[in-house]
Amino acid sequence: MHWYTWVFDGLRSTALAGVCAVTYRKFFGKKPTVHLVPVTDNPRERQSSEPTPSQISDQIQAALPFDRIHAGEKYKGLSVVWKVIFSGVDHRTDLRVENDVTIEFQYWSFYCAFYGPQKTYLHTGVSFSFLSVPPELKLIREGDTIWVQGKIKWVSDTGTVRLEDDPLILETIYKERAGSH
Repeated sequence: MHWYTWVFDGLRSTALAGVCAVTYRKFFGKKPTVHLVPVTDNPRERQSSEPTPSQISDQIQAALPFDRIHAGEKYKGLSVVWKVIFSGVDHRTDLRVENDVTIEFQYWSFYCAFYGPQKTYLHTGVSFSFLSVPPELKLIREGDTIWVQGKIKWVSDTGTVRLEDDPLILETIYKERAGSH
């Protein structure tokens, strides 16, 4: 049997076409366009980069249910600058195995919300972690604003975005506190 007989045989050619399509999508598929906004000294001029968490979440939700698990992979490693609203922090302990030795490490996980331009109650979750909390975040309260710069670590099938550990905090804007002058 010649090689071309095997390649063009009905069932085998369908399988070959499927493998080629999956390979093309994985390695040559359209990556999201990134519009990085230069960081300025004037916070009033700063804008969140695109795609925003809301845009990412919308694209994940638009995917077919069984495709959502993989839809976020194209955003992994993307550099972003986003304005998020702090909602909570959690102290965590995890175990990591390195060189056959189990190591316990502790970190702080920050949870924030990104509100789209409509400023509705709908928001997209954004989270990130620090091994050591930066000084500018030690006085933060729920509802305060954080400008964060980092790379996307993963996107869940519900559209929640996780940034890589220890992102850069560009600015923290504290809400007016009752009784403060």
